[in-house]
Amino acid sequence: MIADPEKIHKKCTLFLQGNYRQTPHQYFTEMSEVVSPEDQSDQYGKGDSIRSFETHLAKLFGHEDCVFLQSGTMAQLIAMRIWTDKKNNPQIAFHPTCHLEIHEQNAYKVLHNLKAELIGEKDRLFTHADLKNLKTKPSAVIFELPQREIGGQLPTWSDLIEQIEYLKSKNIIVHLDGARVWECLPYYQKSYDQIASLFDSVYISFYKGIGAVAGSALLGSIDLIKEARIWNRRHGGNLITASPLYLSAQYNLKKRINSFESFYKKTLEIADLVSNIKNMYINPEIPQVNMFHLYVKGNREELFNRSLKTANELGVWGLVHFSNPNSDGFCKTEWYIGDATVDVPLVKIKEFLLRMVNEG
Repeated sequence: MIADPEKIHKKCTLFLQGNYRQTPHQYFTEMSEVVSPEDQSDQYGKGDSIRSFETHLAKLFGHEDCVFLQSGTMAQLIAMRIWTDKKNNPQIAFHPTCHLEIHEQNAYKVLHNLKAELIGEKDRLFTHADLKNLKTKPSAVIFELPQREIGGQLPTWSDLIEQIEYLKSKNIIVHLDGARVWECLPYYQKSYDQIASLFDSVYISFYKGIGAVAGSALLGSIDLIKEARIWNRRHGGNLITASPLYLSAQYNLKKRINSFESFYKKTLEIADLVSNIKNMYINPEIPQVNMFHLYVKGNREELFNRSLKTANELGVWGLVHFSNPNSDGFCKTEWYIGDATVDVPLVKIKEFLLRMVNEG
């Protein structure tokens, strides 16, 4: 390794990945400047300030009600518990790369005694045919839009409608894992309420594309959210105050909600650059949202060191987390395009990528 990565990062002025990182001091300084003196802390989730934000979100996403929650893990477990209890059926279904399956230590099984059937195959979107071939009848099916673990892929709008209509005809609940739903608008050219109103319940995240410190929300009917508040208490998520989280979410939502068109435009420009570089490709070939998986031929450690060397020389930071090589000798990294990426000139991005394949 050529140098301390953190030291190199600190000297860089341009960043390929996502939104700008903030130190705690930068974050609290910014929040002190934008939080109104009239804003009051909630008390265990109650108060005019947090309720106003929840009401705004419910209207934005076309649902009756909303509850702000500490984490997406709680939001989706709570939704699944409520729906399975309502149906008196512990069976749910989702894609093999669903967050509940690969990132939560089997919480749906261990905490709530739920059972899951995996839909389709892990390297592609599930289809209408996959839904028709389910071996069990689940209480609820989870859709993730976009599907992060396969490069941010989305079904076409007509396919999505067809799948949802089929499930509803079978009296199966449809739930949206909308952690990155903000990214869907440029592709679908639909409003948030047009997308979210297709589903019986919706989870959204504020720390990913929106860039808030943390926090999530669950949206649905008045009855669903009333029950969700009880389950939030049972999960230990109903803290004395959530004000640092929802005020951050509220501010960053205003800051970035209209930025995703520019993020997506930059994504397509980067994809075009990659298409003309040997020993490098992306999945999907034409990105559907402002993220994709970049594959670069080479050894994982070699690519890491090459990225550090390039960052040190160009003052551009990014692409340091690679998987082990696949059978074709290509290592994978996830590339999320945010406001920091937009500020990097394409000529700099091209130079960085060429150096990654040792052609710069």
